[in-house]
Amino acid sequence: MIKEWLDTGSYTAYFNMNRETETVETKKSDFEEVKKLNQPSTKKDPILNEQILLEKKKFKQTISEIDNEMNRLGWTVEDGKNYLSQNYGVTRRRSLSKNQLAEFLQYLKQL
Repeated sequence: MIKEWLDTGSYTAYFNMNRETETVETKKSDFEEVKKLNQPSTKKDPILNEQILLEKKKFKQTISEIDNEMNRLGWTVEDGKNYLSQNYGVTRRRSLSKNQLAEFLQYLKQL
């Protein structure tokens, strides 16, 4: 259970391990720094920004094609989830890699 940010800019997380409760306090600024490090700086690199936009566009296009194929086949969302679970161990298309997503689309097109 994690408490929401307090006015002081920190929060307290409670971890229950081996029936003992340990309290850890962390400053909000610590998490903001990690968050910044994990995000690419697109302002400084316009080529990276363009690549990210192209990847997002390709992903949306592939998802749209999958939707169309599922409709053509009469598959429900549940049918899609079952297939993904059995073949990839996930239930969401967003959890697939680019190659797995393309493979799933190709499978649907072949049916």
